[in-house]
Amino acid sequence: MGKPAAILAVILSITGCAGLGSHNRTGFKEISPAQVRELLKSQAPPVIIDVRTPEEFTGELGHIAGARLIPLPILSDSLLALSALKDNTLIIVCRSGRRSAIAAEMLAKEGFKDINNLKGGMISWTKRQ
Repeated sequence: MGKPAAILAVILSITGCAGLGSHNRTGFKEISPAQVRELLKSQAPPVIIDVRTPEEFTGELGHIAGARLIPLPILSDSLLALSALKDNTLIIVCRSGRRSAIAAEMLAKEGFKDINNLKGGMISWTKRQ
C-alpha cells in the first residue's frame, strides 16, 4: 500500500467512513427505508425514535407512523426513560440521517443493543413511498 493509500485508510478508520452500510465502529447499523418497512411488518416491530424538532415532525416530510418524537437536544435527558428499551430494536430517524447518527452513537454508548440509523432520513423515506 502506497503512502497516500495508507493515509486514506487511516483517515477512513478514524472517521468511521470505512464499512458504512453495516455495523460501524460506533455500534449501530445503517438501515434502508425498505429494510425499515419490512421490520415494521414483523411480529415484533422496532421502536422508531425521531430526533427532529416538533416542527419538522409535523412538517412537510411528516413522520413514520408510531414514531416517538425525542428531539436530539433533549435525548440525553430522556435516557433514563428510554432505558426500558435497551434490548429492543430501535430505528433512529431525522431529516437526512446526520442527527440520527449522533443519537444512535449516543444510545450505543449507553448500552442500547440493536440500534439502526435510517439511511438518508425522512428525505429517503418519503422518496420511496
